[in-house]
Amino acid sequence: MPKHNPPDAKKRRGFTLIELLVGSTVMLVAILGNWGTHYDVPPSPDFPAMAPITKWLLIGLLPQMTIWIWFTVVIGGLFGLGAAALARRRLATA
Repeated sequence: MPKHNPPDAKKRRGFTLIELLVGSTVMLVAILGNWGTHYDVPPSPDFPAMAPITKWLLIGLLPQMTIWIWFTVVIGGLFGLGAAALARRRLATA
């Protein structure tokens, strides 16, 4: 099993932050440009009207920096566990 390399972990965290910021920036541009895509449409029809920057903070930046991080970790972990179980099963039968 490979040893944990802290510099690699720091790189991964950096790349993750960059990816989240890129996604948030695309959402900001979509909201400011009123694209009408999934990037700028409110989560429900009852969502109150607000200034574009406030809307971006609530439906763009806040979810990208909180919800999507734990969602990605949890779902990625579940798929990783499934892949590890399948790999272990294959090794046991080989």
